[in-house]
Amino acid sequence: MDLVTILLIIVIVLVSVVDFTNGFHDAADMVATAIASRAMSTIAAISIVSIFTFLGPFLIGLAVAETVGNSEYQQAKRDRKKVEVLFGHLKRILRFDQLRLRGLNGASDEFLLAVTAQNLRRMAKIFDKPPPLTG
Repeated sequence: MDLVTILLIIVIVLVSVVDFTNGFHDAADMVATAIASRAMSTIAAISIVSIFTFLGPFLIGLAVAETVGNSEYQQAKRDRKKVEVLFGHLKRILRFDQLRLRGLNGASDEFLLAVTAQNLRRMAKIFDKPPPLTG
């Protein structure tokens, strides 16, 4: 076997291992929730999660995997990232981490004011044109 084939096999094995262990994390979260809430005993929670984690793709199908590959989902993901960046900017840069006004109307007004200020800053950057060079 040549080097490229060996590297390809190694990459496929590593990707399979990572994908398989990701399922362990999801299953661990489900088991911990069931046990911590005292909804099930430890053995029952582990048994049920193990069975349905294995049977899930066979019973329900691969709808989640197909949705993640969808172009509409990818567009929604990009849109969410834009919004999350703006919220992060509000919280970190503008220090909008705690509301000063109380009540639903006060919170709504304060948030509207902060978002308006943020949009005005963005508009200033878009429409700001340096003066023409004379000379």
